[in-house]
Amino acid sequence: MQLLIIPCSVRKLCAHTLSLMRNKIMYYGDDCLTLSVLQSEVHQAKEEYSQAAKILAEVDLDHISEVAARANLLLRITELYLADDDSVAASRYVLRAHRLIGQCANNTALLVRHKVSS
Repeated sequence: MQLLIIPCSVRKLCAHTLSLMRNKIMYYGDDCLTLSVLQSEVHQAKEEYSQAAKILAEVDLDHISEVAARANLLLRITELYLADDDSVAASRYVLRAHRLIGQCANNTALLVRHKVSS
């Protein structure tokens, strides 16, 4: 019983904190990403894959400096939509990742995930 209460509290805390921090995204970009990933993981634990993907999709990719990290996030969103059988939304994000994947030629794990998601 307590295990269900904790993720709900974490989810609410993350959502509230993100709403406050998004106004100052220039200062809190990395923190917003961390909280979004945490909130997404809570939804994944409850098998709410589309909701988890939507939370990650709200992350502003302009504040992620590494191309591999951007591609990783886009592929994670793709995988979550595929887990929920939403191939239309998944195809949007795999196409966005495709634009970046050429710059990640030395990252074998990303290349494999991209091919599997395509």
